[in-house]
This record gives sequence, C-alpha cells and structure tokens, in this order.
Amino acid sequence: MVDEYLDILAGGEWITGHSGEVFEVRNPADRDDLIAIFARGDAVDVNEAAEAAKKAYPGWMRTPAPQRADYVLRVGLMLEQRKGELAVLMAREMGKTLKECRADIQEGIDFAIFMAGEGRRMYGVTTRSGLPNRFSMTIRHPIGVAGLITPWNFPIAIPTWKLFPALISGCTVVFKPAEDTPLLALKLVQMFEEAGLPPGVLNFVTGFGEEAGQPLVEHPDVRCISFTGSLDVGRKINETGGRMMKRVSLELGSKNCLIVMPDVFMTNHRDLITGLAIRHMVPAIYPFTYFAEGGGLISYGVDLSDIFRRAAGYVDKVLRGATPSSLPIQHPDKFELVINLKTARALGLDVPRILLARADRVIE
Repeated sequence: MVDEYLDILAGGEWITGHSGEVFEVRNPADRDDLIAIFARGDAVDVNEAAEAAKKAYPGWMRTPAPQRADYVLRVGLMLEQRKGELAVLMAREMGKTLKECRADIQEGIDFAIFMAGEGRRMYGVTTRSGLPNRFSMTIRHPIGVAGLITPWNFPIAIPTWKLFPALISGCTVVFKPAEDTPLLALKLVQMFEEAGLPPGVLNFVTGFGEEAGQPLVEHPDVRCISFTGSLDVGRKINETGGRMMKRVSLELGSKNCLIVMPDVFMTNHRDLITGLAIRHMVPAIYPFTYFAEGGGLISYGVDLSDIFRRAAGYVDKVLRGATPSSLPIQHPDKFELVINLKTARALGLDVPRILLARADRVIE
C-alpha cells in the first residue's frame, strides 16, 4: 500500500490540492520502489498558504520570542527521539548512506538547541542621542511572511536552518520543499503540529518549481524568500525580489572545496581526502572529469595519485555488476553521466560496458 499525501497545509487545515494533480516519490536506488504520492501544488495552493500565513502573522509576531523558541526546542527533541527511523526513511527517499542521514538529522537537532537559546538573546542596541533629553534604541522586528524553498540533498538539516530562525524571529512561513524529498519535509512539519504550533504559523505546499516555487516567490504578501538551489534559479529569484522589494537570502550552486597544501600531514588526513574523492565520484557513478577538471579537490604540489586510485577502486567495487536500474544515483531525473575514459585507463580501471551504454557523454 503506497502512502498518499494529497493535501497542502494552510491555516492549520490539510486541504486537498487545487489541481488534483499528483507526483510520485521513488527510491533512487530502486526505481520500482514507490515511496509515496504527493499533491502537485500550484499558484492557487500557494495563495491559500500565503493568506493563512498573513492572517496568523499579527498573533505570532506578538508572541514572546522565548515562547516561540519553545516550539523549536520541542521539535528538536522529537528529532532526537526519532533519529533512527528518520535516517532509514531519508536513505530510502534520497539515497545517502545511513551514516550521512544520521548526521543530517543531528544537524537539525543541534541547531534546534542552539536556536532555542537565541529566543532569549534577540538583543537590540541602545546608544546616546545627539539631542537633549532623548535616547536611541533599536529592536529586532520580524519581516512578515517568509517563503522557504529547500533542496533535496539535506532534507532535514537545510529546512531546519531556514525554519527555526524564521519562526523564532516572529515570521510566519510558507514552506515548499524540493519535489524529490517532500516526505522528510512533511515529517518535520508534522512534528511542529505535534508541538502545538498555532494554526497558520507554518504552512506547507508540495510541488515543482515553476508551478509552486515561482508563485511563492512572486506572491505580494510574501515579504522575504530563502532559497537553496541552482545559480540560474537563484538569479531569477534575486531579480524578482529586487523588483518587488523583497528580502532575499540565497545559497546557490557551488562545490565544497578541499585545498591540500604541501605541508599536509597525510597520515592524519588520508581518509578525509579519500572520502571527499568518493563523495564526488559515487553520486555520478564514473565522473572522471572530476580528476581532469579538479572538482572540489585542489592540490598545491601534493601527489594525490594514490588517493585517486584508492577512491576509484572503491567506486569500481561498488559498481561491479551494476545494471541501469540498480545504479546508486541520488538524483536520477536531473543526472548526467559523464565518463572520462582517458583518466579511467590511467587509473587502471575497466569501465563496464553497461555504464558506457548508459553514458550521456564519453570523453576519449
């Protein structure tokens, strides 16, 4: 029996998606494993959610910040209690290892504890006035309705990085997760419901970027947008934000770069460097352009050939006997398989024919 989540959350009520359209969420390691079906939200659904957030804003804004922070702490404790089951679900939904999934959730737990304390540290500033019999002060004031759009690769950590500060600061929220990982986002939203968060403070819409994300960015009642994703989409959001005088926070496409300097103590850091090489290789199967183009690993006068061979050997072992349906791709719908045969041969690796046949691009 496949779970169906055909509603959006607006004003504390789960409402059937306007269009009636749905989309599937499948296990990236086993495309025959249908995990759940979700509502394919559109502009009407986003408007419902934004109106509910706007209506809830005055009451939430007036709620003392320490009380707002209490809800975040409760959710953090729930994440801690359910860490194991959520990690298994995350691995199934988006393809990371269980170890990485547990680390993802732990980031949310740690951030909840930190942000809960921030509810009592929202300090303003007082200063001497240049006028007689006056004093000057500043206070922190919420922006209003916040639109939060999160990616697929950290389905608990990144939503918490956006949700917790927004809620504690007094903003109400419309939350749209990536269409690839809506189930983990839904679990997080349900925890806020369990924590007793007032209706309308957190609203939830699932769907695709052009159909739900863009209407959220363009909605006149949404006064700030926080987006993590590609540079191209971020550029469009920034343009819209500037035109509509919205606050915009963007975390855009990049690489987590490791720079290896000549004085590196390799005995201590060999596993770290090898792990980074594997992390770049495994999601893309045989992307040996990584070696040719540098990727996220930059070496200054340090011979890393042994590291490369060690990482490539691991990937070779993982993929031995792989078939197109069993390839461990985290993001199959938006994935391009690039194989650099020259580098593969230099490393002494035989690329399986099944992978060559599936490649989008082969570099001789």
